[in-house]
Amino acid sequence: MAFGEYEQALEYNGKALKIFLATVGEAHPDTAITYNNMAAVYRNQGRYDKALEYYSKASSITLATVGDSHPDTATTYNNMALVYSSQGQYEQALEYYGKALKIRLSTVGEAHPDTATTTYNNMANVYYKQGRYEQALEYYGKALKIRLATVGEAHLSTATTYKNMAHVYDRHGQSDKALEYHGKLLKIQLATVGEAHPNTAKTFTGMANVYMNQGQYDKALEY
Repeated sequence: MAFGEYEQALEYNGKALKIFLATVGEAHPDTAITYNNMAAVYRNQGRYDKALEYYSKASSITLATVGDSHPDTATTYNNMALVYSSQGQYEQALEYYGKALKIRLSTVGEAHPDTATTTYNNMANVYYKQGRYEQALEYYGKALKIRLATVGEAHLSTATTYKNMAHVYDRHGQSDKALEYHGKLLKIQLATVGEAHPNTAKTFTGMANVYMNQGQYDKALEY
């Protein structure tokens, strides 16, 4: 979305907000949705302080209307965590992901895709950014377990988890494990998007880099 489109989105959400405030009031779910929408635009613009301000407004409403254990509240916590992570405020991000996780575990449960994608995976991303590789692998592993049980081995979301784990193993200096997970990723990509896809090319590059780091130059040239 271009800058002008973001500004237009804010303008029209602002018009909607004005109407909701005049008709249903500040404490209505429709008002909360509008605050969330405006916060998302600010986040995409990189205006993180404004994003947090509007997510906080939405959070106050959802807490007052549907309570602390509702999926909508978890979604807002997750969104706030994304902003904190983008700002490099990793401990704050983990705090809000933790709040979202608690709600998801009590509502949709451990084995739900939302628990895998929007919580375990995102928490693993933060641990990775912090260089806390053991924790990153633990939480990617939790996400992987759910994905294998729900969408199966051959799904692209499973491939994404394999890719993330391969990167962690590589950064952690576990080259053989990195190659193992790149291989799992590659197998899915070849079966779904094919050899000529840009994402498959990125996997070949990733594997070549690992072989280079191992000093296996002939293998690197192969990829």
